[in-house]
Amino acid sequence: MKTLFLSILLMASTIISAQSYQNFLKWDFGKASVYNPSADEANYNAIVLEDDHKMVLQMDQLGQGLLSNELIHKKIYLHNDKGVEYYNTIYIGKWGQTTKLPVFNLRIVKADGTVIEQDKSQLKSIENTEESGSYWVYPIEGIEVGSTIEYYYVVSYPNKFWGTHKFQGKYPVKSGSFEFMIPKDSNGNAKYSLQVKSVKDSTSYHDVETTQKFTFENVVPENEMNPTSFSVDE
Repeated sequence: MKTLFLSILLMASTIISAQSYQNFLKWDFGKASVYNPSADEANYNAIVLEDDHKMVLQMDQLGQGLLSNELIHKKIYLHNDKGVEYYNTIYIGKWGQTTKLPVFNLRIVKADGTVIEQDKSQLKSIENTEESGSYWVYPIEGIEVGSTIEYYYVVSYPNKFWGTHKFQGKYPVKSGSFEFMIPKDSNGNAKYSLQVKSVKDSTSYHDVETTQKFTFENVVPENEMNPTSFSVDE
């Protein structure tokens, strides 16, 4: 079982065109299909089939600061009522009042193959709660045991030069990826340094000039492994 830990350090001010990042931050659901869990997966309430993250930085419209743009894609099979209860609502955090959510798409594939598509019309904005801060919430309607939910969204916020993308959670993850676009500064340079750690604490360093993508598969739930052993730190 392989896991990794990524640490991304920004080493220079960067610029990237809007067209480039818009093309990068796209996702295609592909053909809808019914998932049939294996015997080994029978004990799980839900199974994360795909968990994909993309990130790119760009200058804001005034040229005064960097914006982080992230695409999050998840595909989850709901094995029983507990799985449905756990995943019947999507929460998306906000990082400051200027955080935007320009894209949100959701698809449900029922056990009989029926496909239901939903947009962000049901998305609600929750502001300044004492325990959780500000966030968007999306209650998913029409899901039932045996359904597969799949959604992706793009969120944009002022870059904070740090953060964590966590892949390991309560249920197993069959496959996923973390991909980011390396912007260039005004001189055409791109300076990023990556620190990659495996669960065995081996470490490697990478200097990246264009885009970088890390893929993984068969990540066990947190209660079966150190929960901090699979995450991405910016």
